[in-house]
Amino acid sequence: MSQQEAVVSAPPVDESKWRQELEYLDRLLTDRPNHSEAKQYAKTELAKHDGIVNNIETEIAQARAVAASATSYLSALDLKRIADKIEALEFQLSNANKLREQSIRKNGASIKDCKEADKQRPRWLELKKRRRDIEAARDIGKGNREAELAVGVPRRWQ
Repeated sequence: MSQQEAVVSAPPVDESKWRQELEYLDRLLTDRPNHSEAKQYAKTELAKHDGIVNNIETEIAQARAVAASATSYLSALDLKRIADKIEALEFQLSNANKLREQSIRKNGASIKDCKEADKQRPRWLELKKRRRDIEAARDIGKGNREAELAVGVPRRWQ
């Protein structure tokens, strides 16, 4: 098959609805982090939750150490208060672990969604460039001299 036959047999690309596609991609990708940003956010969230869990575990260990070492010196009321404190800390630890697991699941889903959305990012950038070029051409056609000058200037200098 020659190149000419390949070009003729290729299905035509329908570009008539590119504005609707651009609007959809704008809604999908505007303010959405990319894959690496989502992974970094998940990493910081996990570190935050791990810090909270470790602090609670440390407090529980300290309370148990005090209760074990000072059993003969403390009154029954003080031992009851320490036991209640340990029970409250264990409840906090249980809740902190639940929140940690929930955060892991939520951020995992977010990373997966961002990875899927990143596949459409090049097309989004292409359509945004097309819209910018069309708007610049229309501005030139209307006699807007600033747009005429902006077309020749590289984007990084504007």
